[in-house]
Amino acid sequence: MNSRQRSSSLQSSFSRNKHSQQSNQQRPIRLLFPATTEEERELQEQHYIPSRYIVAIGDVHGHLQALQKLLKKLEQHLGKDLFEKYHLVFLGDYVDRGPQIKETIEFMISLKKQRKPNTTHFLMGNHDHACSMFLGLFDDALENGKSLGITCQNYTREFELWKGIQEVANNMHLQGRRWGSGFVYSSFNTFYSYICDSNSQKDMDVVGDFKKFQSKVPDEHKNFFRNLPWVLFNEDNIFVHGGFHSYTNLKEQLVPLFKRDIYQPRVKPLSERGYIDMDGHKDTHRRIVSGHVQVKNAKVSSKRALIDISGGVTGELCALILPSAKVITTEENSVLVKGDMDDEELQELLKSD
Repeated sequence: MNSRQRSSSLQSSFSRNKHSQQSNQQRPIRLLFPATTEEERELQEQHYIPSRYIVAIGDVHGHLQALQKLLKKLEQHLGKDLFEKYHLVFLGDYVDRGPQIKETIEFMISLKKQRKPNTTHFLMGNHDHACSMFLGLFDDALENGKSLGITCQNYTREFELWKGIQEVANNMHLQGRRWGSGFVYSSFNTFYSYICDSNSQKDMDVVGDFKKFQSKVPDEHKNFFRNLPWVLFNEDNIFVHGGFHSYTNLKEQLVPLFKRDIYQPRVKPLSERGYIDMDGHKDTHRRIVSGHVQVKNAKVSSKRALIDISGGVTGELCALILPSAKVITTEENSVLVKGDMDDEELQELLKSD
């Protein structure tokens, strides 16, 4: 499989029907960067959300009850009819740390089926990426003769790496091996959630058990992880789990995300914690909306938003309503008005299909 075929294969799972998308748009897509090839244009179109009305939700990390509480608060705040018109964008990190990983993924799959088609979006987080690599979910996209084991070359922190089955480890992505060890990503609860009986005591021996984990994760859950886009955008915002380096060309950072480049040892826009400049990026007018970096209170500017308020530790969750920039959390008395909703626009949204 050549690189163009691999890119096409990776995109096909979540690419939207272009004709249907264009028919629903009120105006042409404002691209993130000028397309010099048809592939660059198609990649951007495939990752475009044709609505300004978005609810972005921060890192869930297996806290299902908190997620259900947050969705209920959003519905109460917006009203059921209006809430159903909004697109939901989950910013990644569904696995690890929290108590109900398997149940959370099951709920998310069900939520997408229940809502209007193409209005519920799940992004890849660094924890989800690492878990996917441990499961080998992108192995079928490898170029002929290549191995993801090359991502481990020159990595010196051997003590972090899962060493389980040697043949599997030798061909596994670096982040998959770091995830499989348990302690680097705090992935213990993900192993417990899928392998252990819910009523039994958690058995440390299951952490890193490749064969058991492979057999216990349902195919529908594997497909969920396999199909996650790494970045999305609309007219006003870019949605990505971690962020972007402020002074590195934005296109150079976006294209590997669009193509889901599996040969990167570390996908920095998903995993870097230093990309928190509240002035956004010099190459775009759009606000960059992310989770990943734990903040005590959501931080929102015209060019940047950080909305992970717990890092999966406390279980509190946060949502950002756009374009009004209202913040709602699972905490009590949590509505923080950053802007006003346009009543006329909201009435138009309510009347739309």
